[in-house]
Amino acid sequence: MDLRQYLRELKRRNIFKVAAVYIVAGWIIIQVTTTVFPIFNFPNWSSQFVIILVFIGFPLAMVFAWAFEVTPEGVKRTGQVLREYSITKQTGEKATTQSTFPNIAGTL
Repeated sequence: MDLRQYLRELKRRNIFKVAAVYIVAGWIIIQVTTTVFPIFNFPNWSSQFVIILVFIGFPLAMVFAWAFEVTPEGVKRTGQVLREYSITKQTGEKATTQSTFPNIAGTL
């Protein structure tokens, strides 16, 4: 597989969108954590724990974004959806929110 084809496949599977949303949401979670936790006298390790969970969740979000696709019938494995019937362009925003936000919320 050449690089252009690989990048096209990443774009088709909305990997870039999921990564961008995850990075922004993770950054917000880290900022809130490091700002609010000291006010409530949480131990230092709790902030570090949240930051580690956000970092661990990133590769998981990428794997889920690669492996699954949102269809009108629900979430399916990407291999079960034929490329010519793929509707990732229409469901890109939906796929981004469904695969990223639950993963980030799960880390909390």
